[in-house]
Formats: sequence, structure tokens, C-alpha cells
Amino acid sequence: MVASWVPEPHHAAFSGFASGGIVSVLLDCLGNWTGAYTLMNSRKVPSPPGTVTAEYTVRFHRPTPIGMTWSLRAWPTKSADPKVWVEGEVKAGEVKTASMSGLFVAVPEDHPAFHRWQ
Repeated sequence: MVASWVPEPHHAAFSGFASGGIVSVLLDCLGNWTGAYTLMNSRKVPSPPGTVTAEYTVRFHRPTPIGMTWSLRAWPTKSADPKVWVEGEVKAGEVKTASMSGLFVAVPEDHPAFHRWQ
């Protein structure tokens, strides 16, 4: 899964650099979509299941500058339905500024997130 995003000045934590919170949210969302898409394909169903973040770790390698396009990538490293383990990263230009690892889990029908992708 890949995405591009351009932060705006209000995403700054300090002059010229992004809040770690916005970096974390973007990686979490991309990881969650990666998990849902992986399960959709393995189940051979037409839409992704509702998934939630079960575990999530972010590592900040250096401050992430605003004022440029960020490239985000996430990929599954292991899948055992209903769980998908995902790794990901943010790059500003060619520089990796943050990475993540997480566990994303499909939820049962009685869970509030079950219908979130429909």
C-alpha cells in the first residue's frame, strides 16, 4: 500500500517540522488499510473486512519536515486470519523519517468497526 501526502503549516510541532502525532496517525491508517486489503484478498471477498489496530509501534528516526510531499508505504509481513502484521515507513524526499510495525485484526459483526469500510 502506498500513499503521498503534503502536510500543511498547521501540522507542525515546531518550526518546519511535523507533529509526531500526525506522522503516527497516517502510518496507523495506512497499516490498517494494508491489513484490511490483505484479508480481503486472502478471503477472496469483494470488500475489506472491518479491522482495528491491536498493537502499534512507531519509531521516529529524525524530524519529518513539512513543506514537501511525504511518501508512505506499508506492507504485510505475516497474515493468519483474522490477524495481519504490517510494517511501514514515511519518507520525506528520499529520507526515511519514521517507521512502524503493527498488528491489525478483523473484528466480528457485533463490533462497532465491523461495517466501517462498507
